Amino acid sequence: MSKFDNSMLKRNIRNLVKQHNTTISQLAADIGMSQSNMSKRLSENDDSTRFTLEQVYDIAERFGVSVDELLGHKVSNKQVPTKEICRFLVGLLEEHQVRVIKHEKDEEYQYPPRPERKHHVIYNALYFPNYFYEREAVDEDAALNLRTDIEFGGNNLPENEKINDFLNHYLDIRDRHDDGQYSDENYKILLDAYYKMLEN
Repeated sequence: MSKFDNSMLKRNIRNLVKQHNTTISQLAADIGMSQSNMSKRLSENDDSTRFTLEQVYDIAERFGVSVDELLGHKVSNKQVPTKEICRFLVGLLEEHQVRVIKHEKDEEYQYPPRPERKHHVIYNALYFPNYFYEREAVDEDAALNLRTDIEFGGNNLPENEKINDFLNHYLDIRDRHDDGQYSDENYKILLDAYYKMLEN
């Protein structure tokens, strides 16, 4: 087990403050601390007062990093095994949380060097539907119930509506960021806000 290194914690916090173009006083305000207490805990010459575990957690949340990263611990970048990804996708498909549509297009292949040829390619695209399918009903009673739900509740699936809403917002801010309309900081702030919306 690695020993707690308070100087590493302080250094990482100061670096994050610089990287995020913020200030010590703003960070203090963001996590509900006074500026003097924040400065005292970040002082290189004073190790008598330290951040509480809750404060460390709040700072990590503020900058979108893990507590391990903030403490200077190396985090393993293990890839999710392909098998787990496939199982997850199968689960979504079996629960009708996602659907598959065929996306067809003609693509040109130029490498390896050869005369340019077009190939007709069919891709399987996954999407989160936000409407009901009557054909999901197993019998006439179930179909009638589904039609009633649609008539009175609208033809949408609330859980997928939330996912689609997030994805639409995400794609919008990503495109604006890529176009230079949003700075890295504003992009991150908006993305965090949309993540928080999923919690409600």
